[in-house]
This record gives sequence, structure tokens and C-alpha cells, in this order.
Amino acid sequence: MLRIALILILALPALAGEDLLAAGYRFETQGQAQAAIEDGGLVARLDRVDAAVRLLPSAEGAVWDLSGSELLVVELENRAAHQSRINVRLRADGEWVGGAAVNPGERRALRFRLPHRWEQPPAKGVPQPRQVDTQRVASVDIFMQWPFERSATGVIDCRVVGLRTEGTADPASRRMPQPYLPLVDAYGQNVHGDWPEKVRSDEDLRAALAAERPQLEAARRPSGWNAYGGWEAGPQLEATSSFRTAKVDGRWWLVDPSGRLFFSHGIDVLRPHADAMRTSGRLELFAAAPDTNSWQPVDRNLQVKYGTADYLPAFHADLERRLVAWGMNSIGAWASEAFIASARTPYTLQLTEIPARMPRLGGMKLYDVFDPAYAAWMGGLLAEQIARREVVRRSIDDPMCIGYFIDNELGWGRDGQLAAVILACPPEQAAKAELVRFLQDRYTGIAQLNSSWGADYASWDALLAAREVPAQVQHRVDTDAFAERFAERYFSICRDAVKRGAPHRLYLGSRFIGTDSVKPWLYRACAKSSDVLSVNIYAHGVAGFPVADYPDVPVLIGEFHFGVRQRGMMSQGLCLAGADEGDRGLAYTRFMEGALAHPLIVGAHWFQFRDQPLLGRGDGEAYQIGFVDNTDRPYPALTAAARAIAERMYGLRAGRKE
Repeated sequence: MLRIALILILALPALAGEDLLAAGYRFETQGQAQAAIEDGGLVARLDRVDAAVRLLPSAEGAVWDLSGSELLVVELENRAAHQSRINVRLRADGEWVGGAAVNPGERRALRFRLPHRWEQPPAKGVPQPRQVDTQRVASVDIFMQWPFERSATGVIDCRVVGLRTEGTADPASRRMPQPYLPLVDAYGQNVHGDWPEKVRSDEDLRAALAAERPQLEAARRPSGWNAYGGWEAGPQLEATSSFRTAKVDGRWWLVDPSGRLFFSHGIDVLRPHADAMRTSGRLELFAAAPDTNSWQPVDRNLQVKYGTADYLPAFHADLERRLVAWGMNSIGAWASEAFIASARTPYTLQLTEIPARMPRLGGMKLYDVFDPAYAAWMGGLLAEQIARREVVRRSIDDPMCIGYFIDNELGWGRDGQLAAVILACPPEQAAKAELVRFLQDRYTGIAQLNSSWGADYASWDALLAAREVPAQVQHRVDTDAFAERFAERYFSICRDAVKRGAPHRLYLGSRFIGTDSVKPWLYRACAKSSDVLSVNIYAHGVAGFPVADYPDVPVLIGEFHFGVRQRGMMSQGLCLAGADEGDRGLAYTRFMEGALAHPLIVGAHWFQFRDQPLLGRGDGEAYQIGFVDNTDRPYPALTAAARAIAERMYGLRAGRKE
């Protein structure tokens, strides 16, 4: 509900570009938010998720016309004593969201390229960026975004000191030309547009290698790192020849095999290429794709770059040198197994990811953990993986192996959904039968359960056969308790699958998706069995993480990223960094500064090494989120930011002002 709709004419100092506030503006608050004019700016205080302060044109019903501008700039100051994750929402005929992590006391101009609807025409099979009618902007909001943020006084306390536009957007130069198709060139790039790194010939690929190779050959690890990438100058703990965890001076750490403290700074999907673009039935989108079901231009690009079809040894050697140059000490999930074998960098392994043959629970991306077939399969998982994958066999005795993930972003459902799905299952579902046994242990008979739930089951068998979820909410006390028991069984089975064959390797959990943050029972269940709890955080920072009732356990951020729309890509990813690559580098810096200051977090892995394909992978994602693009050219601002953080990493983690 909107409230405190105050009208104010306030002339702020004129800034470069068009000052949207100079002619006067109104502001409104939404949810648990407060706003007031203080010190020449609009102070916004937000204490709850979904709270917002909206800045609107001064006249009731008026809109801002931003269609002729290049950038929207929101200048603000973080008045809180902690790093804050501040989000900006532009409301027109739809919504568009950006944001940033802002350090305490920092005054920063957040720059966003305006998402003009006229910029890209719709085309069948082409991913569409989020766009709005920038000619009719109703408000610009400062708001708190779920997940992770919790209700607490002063979660966000910032002062908006400017709202302006910059630059002129020229539709003649920005709008995609006609004919729009073909869209994809021979190198997998956008046919339209120009940028300094665009590859126009095979010679460009070879020249890029020649230019980067001397830098890679000269690269050295940050000073103060040991052979594992651990903190050579830090405390010396017991050397166990394996990675483990320890809490030192109130902060959780990984500990490398030599006994040195270790923060895992890494990248996911370190492989020459991952996803191909579907060509079948849409060859008109491609200028040079073969008439096949799919096409992977990165493979050809690398063949040309290295001058041979057998480019993997040279590519892997350069990839190892890139990790050194970029300040990375870890190989994240889904890396090439051949690369892991050739590298001298600590690594994680993904053992499995919800195979289709395993019994599922309803329509969820979740196993039925009470089904005997599931327990039997997991009991032999590591032995099966060792027999099938050389990298897993080698990892058992390899001190460079940090540990194992099992699964990724399982579908634990919305609050209460897991229990509801189980209640609606047929009687032959193993989890449904276990739920009834669980309830029989809690109640003396079905009459007592009926009294507690406000239900009218004729018998325990009737409850087992029922497929309806009770309309009354009284059942949640029991069914939520069973959901926690369900999760405890899942994580204990996974732990046993790892420890049975590799007791000295870390079990790293299943990488929760961010929306699972509202389920403290899920975190508690994981913490009972996992050495490290892993979570994917697609937000501008870790402010507000964890939620209440979170266990005191080490946490690994399994995925995070930031994107901007450059080099012809269609979408900036799940987390918009700003207007250009410089903003993306700063977003990386602020995220890592927040993670390093957090007492629970022991590492952060970027998703992913390479941009996704221009026309998207199988599920449609077409994000500009790589450390390199699809012609294998790095993003210098991002790589420089990663290296700079690595140089400061252990000092920041130890709590020193760097």
C-alpha cells in the first residue's frame, strides 16, 4: 500500500545532463519505508522487504519522457554503517531493475543505460532484452528486493542527492537496422553494431592471441599466496593434506592442505565451450551456420585462434595462466575434466545433478528421498562415479580437490509447498507413507490429529489416500516439521555418499537458489550434514544474508554474476551492473568486498567463464556474463577488478582496512 504521498518542490543543485528533480518532484513511500528531505537530498530508510521510496514528477499523473537520453544516473550516499544492496526500479508500462552494492559512507553515481523499447525490434527466436516505454516513466524507485533482505531497522539508509539523464540517444544509430536478419555472423557475434573487440576476420583471432600471450607468460600469483593459493603469511594451522574448514577469530575459513587459511576465489564452467545455438528451423537467423541441428561457433574460433583442430592442450595451458593472471585460486563447478587434470589449481567437482531415472516428488525438481531406490543409488554414487570418470577417481587422493557438490538449485518450493506436494501425492508415494508414519508418532490417534488440524479424516488410511491439501493452516506446524525431516534425510544421504568413499573430502551441499533464503529449516537441515553450505546469490551484494535463524556454518557462494549489454549481446544476465564494463568491474569489487567481510563466507565462484550464446542456450538464457566473450576475448575491466581483489583478498578477509 502506498502512503505518505507528499508533494514537494525542491530545487537540487544542477548537475550534468537534465536534472529530473530541479523542476520539483513528489515522493511516496511503499511498505515499511520512511522518507524525508535532509541535507539537500531525499533520505530513504527501508526496513522490510518490498519497501520502496518512489520519486515522481511534481504534477499528479505526470510522467518523465526519457526517450531521448542515453543514461539514467541516480546519485546517492549510503548513510548506513554497513554495505547496502540498493536497488533502482524504473516504472513505465513495465518495470526495469538495476542496482548496486554501496559501501558505508560511499557517495556513488549509479549509471544505467536506458532500456528504450525502440532499440531492438522483436524477431521470432531472438532473445529480447527487457525494455519499457521510456517516453512515459511514471517513477524511479529506491527499493529493497527479495531474496536475502530481512526486516531490521536501517537495512537501507541512503540519501538520494541527484537524479539526472546523460547523453543523447539517437534512434537512427541505436535502432537495429533493417533487414534485421541474419543476426549472427560467422564468429557467433551480433551482425549489427560495432565495438573495439569485434572480430571481423580470422586474423583478428590470431592477433588477439599474440597480444595476450606475453601478458599471460609474465603473470604471477598475487604476492603472499602459497602453492594452493592460500594465505602464506597468515596463521599456520595443522597440515592435514586435505582441504578442511576452521573458525579463526570469529570468521570461517577454508584451510588448505598445508594448514594455511584459504578463501576460494573462482570461476564456474571453465571449459572451451559449453552451450551451442539451435539452428534447426531457423537458419535465417545465421549468416554462416551449417544446416544442422545446432552450431557451436566457439569451437571454430578456437581452432582458428590456435591454428589447429587439436587446440585443447594450448587452450588449457592458457586458461591456467589466465586464472593466475586474474587472481583466481579455485576451479568452480562444471569445469572441463581434462582441464582439471592438466591444471595446478584447487578444484571442486559436481558428482551428479538430479538424473531423470531417480524417483521424483510430484512435479518438483526434487527426489523422493524416502524411496528405497534413491537411497540405494546414492549409496553407490561415488563408486559409480569413480568407475566412470577418471577425474573423480583421481580426486580421492588428490590434495587439490576441495570437495564435492551434489545437485544444484533443487526445487524446494515456495514456503509450505514441499509439504503441500507430499500431502497431495498418491498413497504409494514413499514420502507420503513416511509422512503418515511421522504423524502417527506425534498423535495418539486420527481423532487427535483431526482436532489439531480441524480435519475430518476417517482413519490413517483415509489420510494416506487423500489427495487434497487441508484448507486450514493448522497442519503447517506438523508438515513444516516433516519438511525439515525430509531435508535432513536428503542431506544425510548425500553426506554418506561422499564420506563413505572419501572421508577426507568436503561435502559442499547442493547450492541453494536465492529464493530458498526464506526457509531457515532448510539451512538448518543442510548444516547438520554438510561441511560447507553453498548458495547461489544473484544480487548486487551479500547485505542481508543470512536470514534469521541461520546456523553458524561456513558458506560458499556457488554462483554470482553481473552483466551489461555490450559487444552485441541481448541480455545483461540476472544482475545488471550498470552502463558499461567499468560499472561491471566495480560491481565485482563491491560484491567481493562484502563477501570477504562476511564472517560465514569462505569463497565466491563467478558464473560463468564464457558469455552464453548470442541466441541463448537450451533454456533461452543469452546472458553477457563471461570473463571472456564467444570469440575468447577477455573483458579487461572485469579481469582487472578480479586481480585487484585478489591482491587485497586476505587482508580484507582478516578484517584489515586495505
